[in-house]
Amino acid sequence: GIGRLLDRLDAIAIPWGVVTNKPYEMALRLLKDLGLMQRVGVLLGGDSLPQRKPDPGPVLEACRRLRINPEETVFVGDDHRDVLAGAAAGTETIGVSWGYLRGNERCEDWPCDQVVHTPEALEKTLLRGYGHD
Repeated sequence: GIGRLLDRLDAIAIPWGVVTNKPYEMALRLLKDLGLMQRVGVLLGGDSLPQRKPDPGPVLEACRRLRINPEETVFVGDDHRDVLAGAAAGTETIGVSWGYLRGNERCEDWPCDQVVHTPEALEKTLLRGYGHD
């Protein structure tokens, strides 16, 4: 469902990016292999800046490069560090329940604004207010 979500974001000109703690080159290769590199508005790896998530620096830099205000941004994360970084940067945060959960970890325990459990629920949440309610 993520491919469909990205298609819909692109169709209504909502910029999106990737902020990861993985090395930039690894993330770049993955996005190229998935055919997404020409679509992503910004890509920051864990080695792109001196700071890494949960520091808000990478999120703020991504917003700056996309020319968007953090307060008008939704930061989606599959790790506790994502939610902490997004919140510290002043973005709305959405935790997703698929990804890097460890052991008994639950994204419902993270300090995020909202939790979603499927890509379809994420799409509905992100596109609310854009005629896709």
